[in-house]
Amino acid sequence: YWAVSGIFHLIDEWDLFPQYRLHTPAEVLKRNHVSRWDVLRDVVLQQIIQTAVGLGLTLIDPEPTFGKEEYDIAVWAQRLRIAQRAIPSVLAILGVDASSLANPMSSSHASLSSALLGGIYPTLTQPVLLHGQPVTVPAFASWELLAGRTIYHLLIPALQFITAICIVDTWQYFLHRAMHMNKYLYTTFHSRHHRLYVPYAYGALYNHPFEGFLLDTLGAGLAYLLTGMTCRQSMWFFTLSTIKTVDDHCGYAIPWDPLQHLTGNNAGYHDVHHQSWGIKTNFSQPFFTFWDRVLGTKWVGGDVSARYERAKIAAQRKADRDVQAITGSQAVESKQASTAKSYANDTAQATSAARSAHSVAEPRVPAGKATHQALGSRQQILDDRQSGGISVVAEETAEEVRAQQQQQKPRRSLRKRTTSSGLGLKGFADRVGESLHGKSSGVLGVDSKFNEGLKGIFEKASQGLGASPLELSTSLGPAVDQKQFERIMGLIEDGKKPASLVTGGSRKGDEGCFIEPTIFSEPANDSAIPREEIFGSVLCVKTFKTDGEVVALANDTIYGLSEPPYTLPSSPVLFVSFVNWKRRRCSSAIHVASDLSFSPDPNIVVSNPIPFTRGALHSAAKDKSIKHFVLTSSAAAASQLKFNEPYDLTPESWTTAQIKAAWAPLPYEQDRIMSVCAASKAQAEQAMWQFTKEHEPQFVANSGYGPSNGTLQALWHKNYFFKVLYPQFVIDIKDTAWLHVAALIAPYARNERIFAYAHNKTWTDWIARLKEMYPDHDFPDPPENEGFDMAYVTG
Repeated sequence: YWAVSGIFHLIDEWDLFPQYRLHTPAEVLKRNHVSRWDVLRDVVLQQIIQTAVGLGLTLIDPEPTFGKEEYDIAVWAQRLRIAQRAIPSVLAILGVDASSLANPMSSSHASLSSALLGGIYPTLTQPVLLHGQPVTVPAFASWELLAGRTIYHLLIPALQFITAICIVDTWQYFLHRAMHMNKYLYTTFHSRHHRLYVPYAYGALYNHPFEGFLLDTLGAGLAYLLTGMTCRQSMWFFTLSTIKTVDDHCGYAIPWDPLQHLTGNNAGYHDVHHQSWGIKTNFSQPFFTFWDRVLGTKWVGGDVSARYERAKIAAQRKADRDVQAITGSQAVESKQASTAKSYANDTAQATSAARSAHSVAEPRVPAGKATHQALGSRQQILDDRQSGGISVVAEETAEEVRAQQQQQKPRRSLRKRTTSSGLGLKGFADRVGESLHGKSSGVLGVDSKFNEGLKGIFEKASQGLGASPLELSTSLGPAVDQKQFERIMGLIEDGKKPASLVTGGSRKGDEGCFIEPTIFSEPANDSAIPREEIFGSVLCVKTFKTDGEVVALANDTIYGLSEPPYTLPSSPVLFVSFVNWKRRRCSSAIHVASDLSFSPDPNIVVSNPIPFTRGALHSAAKDKSIKHFVLTSSAAAASQLKFNEPYDLTPESWTTAQIKAAWAPLPYEQDRIMSVCAASKAQAEQAMWQFTKEHEPQFVANSGYGPSNGTLQALWHKNYFFKVLYPQFVIDIKDTAWLHVAALIAPYARNERIFAYAHNKTWTDWIARLKEMYPDHDFPDPPENEGFDMAYVTG
């Protein structure tokens, strides 16, 4: 392990073959979420466990012996002699007389003649001593001994090795796949290995110790025991398996590396599995890929990454001939292959965050099965927040954009391109999608390098602008109407004077209200674009270099910040406060923040909003200018989930059963999503009322309720996620907004829970209405016997 990985480490450190790299040194530093020391420590720990298991096997292994080889060869020669007895009978079935065939060749081909006669060799004898007396016994023919040696020394070991390979491949495939399909197994154990998004050789065995024992140690041990290998055979088998595993993680597509060509499972094939768009594909390891092919989990998107194309071009120059795809697949396979049910389910259950990230992230993947594979893979990355979440997708996108740009430039040393970029910033990527959709108009970045990756993402998003909003891949649409279009374009034109236009700034096409995603850099502090909510795909970037500078920028506005400041990983963390209510002339606050990831994990969805709510309350309580505070809650916080059964909703009603269900023991499955969402709203609101009781703040607190009308887009795309949303009342979104305003200014609304229930609707109602409006569209069937929410608001 250390010898082979050491060779690749030296190749890496000495930059011997940069043209064959799958990733640059900068990617290893910036995209990996674990230090080399941690990798080294965990690999050594796993090897200690392997050594302990090996010592344990010696307790059940028979004592190794030698000197019995000739006897075992003779046994096989004897089996061949016995098998020859069937030859005359087989020839008789075919209508051939064995004696008539054998007798004419008895003098010229004696051995063949004897074999045809059923293994009768009258002239082959040998003298032996039996009880001290010389005795003549039959002897083996030379060909029988040669065949016995071939079987013993070659065929049997080959069969053992092939069987062991199949056992290891089968064991690791299904266990590895289970680690990705079960969220608990992934987040608890396997996600540790995927902190290496850019694999390198000695990180091949970087795993959680328990997973390493199950996946590598136990799998290889079972193959050894079940095939009956000798100690010497096991040394060869384990050594070759180790070398193959290291080579698969080496990070190089070297054309003259024999292990890259013996099987389809090589460094390029496995590297796909370490990328955000391919993490739920290419599970096979370490030898062959037949399970991926049989069960449809092989990546079918081709060499989508510019980095793979770079390595392939280098290999072609070296060999001066066509070379195979780095990933072992061609893009044409994506449309030809049928989508496995598991990937279709991943697409149906993908969150809006995953769809938005997928639509703007790089590399782009071809339509068809590869799109489903990439979307499911990126959803798993977003769910694993502990290991980086959305920042992983952002970092990968930034490096991919650089690789694409590099292919368009004169060739330079890959090792020298290790400059930092704003896209490597932790947590930044979740804001990019919001900016594209008009939810954020400005960010504070640490220096001018911040714009590098931003520009690439916005320009890529612009390419898809104008596509049908009914297409699954469409994530960016037009301005809502002509009036808003003209307002956004007016702000953009005004912004060109006091700011530097980085990209965009024009209308897209001649029809519709489409506007190119736009970035302004360094706008004047007193200009409109960094201060106004634009509600369009416009982003302003203002850079800073010191803490004092960013505090001054943050407080020089009457509104709160829509974004936190972003710094380079090497910069000191900023611990500054931006709350200055008086300067913002603020007398009221509405807290609408919620976790809408729709994760079934209460530790994320429930635990986070509670301190956020209390933090907002503490900030408001510190300033006596705040007179009103409204928390956006949900009907789910009070609903009893009693269908077709009337019940009363009162100010004392809480969804106790849902809270209990949300915090039930593992595993966290999809059917828990709505319980977790309800618990999140309920416990955040309970935290607010507990705060007002304990601190008696100067402001009036109210909570507003507006039952969700679900997402009609889910019905249009047959996204069966809607089935986890229970029947409920609905209300017009404008009425919800008016009720929030009323909760702020109405003198009679004091410390109340304001329920907003308008129409009792079910999914059956919605689908029936949509079918009337769009009779040619294929909508999903409604849930069976879903019932009605018959709540009656009292008190």
